[in-house]
Amino acid sequence: TQESQSWTFTGVAQRPVLSLLRDFSAPVEIDYLRSDDELALLARLDPDPFARWEAGQELARRLLRKRVDAIVENAPAPDSGLLRATWTALLEDDDLSPAYLAQVLALPTQRELLERSSPMRPQAVVQAHRELKAELGQHLAALWRTLYDHNADDGRPYSPDPESSGKRALRALALGYLLAGSQPHANQLALQQYKTASNMTDSMTALTALTNWGDADTRNAAIRHFYDNWQDDPLVIDRWFSVQAASPFTTVEEIQALMLHPAFSLRNPNRARSVIFQFCINNLGHAHSPEGYEFWADQVLALDALNPEIGARLARTLDHWARLEPALRDAARTSLERVRQHPALSRNTAEIVNKSLNLHPEH
Repeated sequence: TQESQSWTFTGVAQRPVLSLLRDFSAPVEIDYLRSDDELALLARLDPDPFARWEAGQELARRLLRKRVDAIVENAPAPDSGLLRATWTALLEDDDLSPAYLAQVLALPTQRELLERSSPMRPQAVVQAHRELKAELGQHLAALWRTLYDHNADDGRPYSPDPESSGKRALRALALGYLLAGSQPHANQLALQQYKTASNMTDSMTALTALTNWGDADTRNAAIRHFYDNWQDDPLVIDRWFSVQAASPFTTVEEIQALMLHPAFSLRNPNRARSVIFQFCINNLGHAHSPEGYEFWADQVLALDALNPEIGARLARTLDHWARLEPALRDAARTSLERVRQHPALSRNTAEIVNKSLNLHPEH
């Protein structure tokens, strides 16, 4: 009820480090700048799980933002030593549950970083994110491997209980870092997990790790094997399409080739979402390019003719175009204009595209 308040701490030798929003008591944005060292301390020692997680995420976000700026300016990458030391302390903390570690040791997503930035620089975000994950995979490799081995199911039957789910999540995270860090035998480790998995979760996490980080031969072998095994299950094949569409190795040309697969149909809404939407929303490095925007426009028009509701939803995925860096912004606007000028555009899609363009006439 007061506009401002102040507190004085006595009997302490150093300036206190504030832990805010404890117990996730108020999901709000706070304008309070902590130093990197303060964030690292909270990430290591804060007894409140949410505040501890948020401190680690902000420390990682801050480093990633600096690295994006360095890429744009062609400057050396800022050192990741403080983040590595913080995560080493977390990895060595035996009191933290596997489920919590799987959350606290995951980097903020590329999409989160992109949406928090202005101007939006998709390629720099992808590069910074992948380079940092590779560093963490390399420098902490022994700890990741220990986690991976320690959280194996050891032949136990699949169980959905929280403890087992947490172990599977942490093992999947560790596998991703091992692959990102180009550790010896990491590809074979992932392929072995994929082939010997006793449940869909372990199988799919191994396939996803390979499609994001694996070498071409191992990645393609797993992709082919998965389809051969599950081709008669439509929901599983939707996921098979999705992991490929979102893979950083999948270019515009390759997504177009994937759409020629016999199991793909533009008339199937779930299949369209698993391929086209996944590519346009989550494949930041390739979807955000002149060729990617041309692909987006092609698919908006194609879907709009078949299913206007789905076409309109895809049209919404480029609402943020005016916040893109200039070269990409111009290319995105060109594709938006092409969609707007289509003579047979549905009312819903036309409304979305017109609104998006009219909101930013200065661009």
